[in-house]
Amino acid sequence: MTLFRFSALTFNAHRIHYDVPWARNVEGHRGIVVHGPLNLISILDFWRDVRGNGGSTSSLIVPESIAYRATSPLYADEEYRIVLEEDGNDGKVQIYAPSGAVAMKADIKGNVNEQK
Repeated sequence: MTLFRFSALTFNAHRIHYDVPWARNVEGHRGIVVHGPLNLISILDFWRDVRGNGGSTSSLIVPESIAYRATSPLYADEEYRIVLEEDGNDGKVQIYAPSGAVAMKADIKGNVNEQK
């Protein structure tokens, strides 16, 4: 359901994101393909959760810039693994498909914002 709603929200009518027979028989995928931008949201959510401010209200690390690239498809109903390598406020994030292949990678530059 999330993929269908995300497709509608982003005006992406490509059938590989909601039509299993089309994705398999016409496009040659093994199932429904998850949107790259939806995977990016998962990466950002993970980065935010790991980097969180530890309950502190005095500072918050927010993304300043993001560069990402999808390298192979991720399919709905398949588990994947997100790995974060931290370097100060920055992070390199990779999503690994069930096969172990890197399906998406991102470089996130963080910025500490002081809260008042």
